Amino acid sequence: MESTGTALADAVRAIAEAPGAAVFHCAAGKDRTGMVSAAVLGTLGVADEDVIADYAMTGRNLVDIQARLERHAAYEQTYAYVPRDAMTAEADTMGELIADLRARHGDMPALLRALGVTEATITRLRATLIEAPA
Repeated sequence: MESTGTALADAVRAIAEAPGAAVFHCAAGKDRTGMVSAAVLGTLGVADEDVIADYAMTGRNLVDIQARLERHAAYEQTYAYVPRDAMTAEADTMGELIADLRARHGDMPALLRALGVTEATITRLRATLIEAPA
């Protein structure tokens, strides 16, 4: 977190300020995307168990994702040095990450505040992404 906090804060700001729907992703959709998802969903009040389950769904798709990436020359060098066991998205991994972040910050909004995300941005994120029940 300490080395990538600015990127996380920037991603959250971009989602909060989007005029409509926002899509975010990375190549495999597990590390950076998983962290952004955990921060956003946690800030919206989604239960940790649901965030963890959402992350673990990526694991079921990684074989296909990896096969797709391996067909692209841009990833040839990446796969030469990335250990094969790094291409996993286990529930325990996200569970440990969330537990660590909660131990250090209390909750996801506090993490975002520590990274410089303003209360106004957090409020806008919630207003943008939470639909009031009818």
